[in-house]
Amino acid sequence: MTRESIEDAIAAGDQPLLGLRHLGLAWVLLWRGRVDEAAAALERSDQILRDKPEPQVAIPRSAVAGMLAAAQGRLEEALEQLRSGANLAGEYTIDQDPQVVLELIRVVLRAGADDETERYREILARGRSPFAQACLHDVDGLLAQEPADAIVALRDAVERFESLGMRVDQARAMLELGRAMRRAGEDLRGIFTRARQLLIECDAQLFVCEADEELAR
Repeated sequence: MTRESIEDAIAAGDQPLLGLRHLGLAWVLLWRGRVDEAAAALERSDQILRDKPEPQVAIPRSAVAGMLAAAQGRLEEALEQLRSGANLAGEYTIDQDPQVVLELIRVVLRAGADDETERYREILARGRSPFAQACLHDVDGLLAQEPADAIVALRDAVERFESLGMRVDQARAMLELGRAMRRAGEDLRGIFTRARQLLIECDAQLFVCEADEELAR
């Protein structure tokens, strides 16, 4: 469907739309674990939109670029890209792309730079859309000091993502929930296996390795 939308944009001669469609393709390819192809699609989007700026593209573009850099192990670049998107969202509306803050928090914690988390959580807390609220509960689970508090927040996030049909986000929150349950010494009850199966069903190969690593522990 994404490639068909690119063909439609080409047929219509709509260059800004074509740039957006290539950005969407980059996102899909990245989630599927096809990192090099995702990088090429993002570059194509940048080429098209370089002299045709679209303000509403800047936030999701930062999210894709940040996740791509993180997937390639370039954490400083990932932080720079995701901070840019989160700051823009704070200036405009976080409800447009709340995921950029969630991804930023994930990379911040991975990089051990957690002194900036509260500022970005406050930006996310301004969101009123169901998706923004689901992302906020996920962030609260990630930032919780006590495993019990993390479990409550992450279970809520999993349920919210599931109700929205956001299956990849649901599975990723399940992985985070499983880690919190492990810290609390709780029975995981196959949560990593269920998350892995959901990711495979969605062809979200980029995140399957996370489930594999948890299952191997």
